[in-house]
Amino acid sequence: MSITKNLDTAWAKEVKIRAGYKCEWCGCTHRQLHSHHMVGRKILATRWDARNGICLCVTCHKFGKHSVHEDPDHFREWVLESPRKEDYIYANSRKWQEFKPNNGMRREMLKEKKAYIKENDINT
Repeated sequence: MSITKNLDTAWAKEVKIRAGYKCEWCGCTHRQLHSHHMVGRKILATRWDARNGICLCVTCHKFGKHSVHEDPDHFREWVLESPRKEDYIYANSRKWQEFKPNNGMRREMLKEKKAYIKENDINT
């Protein structure tokens, strides 16, 4: 598996751990959980930053009437009133920063994420 794929997987796990394995929008724990980038994953300055991630159930992420992908304006309104407001503002402020991580930087980020997961994941 490539370093980028490993980083994406570790980032998603870190986001879920930070959220306590519950949807940060509706609070459910019984549906499949997804890690969503508040600023799109194409932006490398925030792609693997856990502050740019929010844990959502499948309904809130993709399939609900007011899901993030169906109604992004509704999500933006909600997140700006939520405890995640500062992270949303932070991620948006970084999206124009130039960041081109080399493989060494990616390996270091992955090492840090794996350490965080090992120390904090109650599901392992």
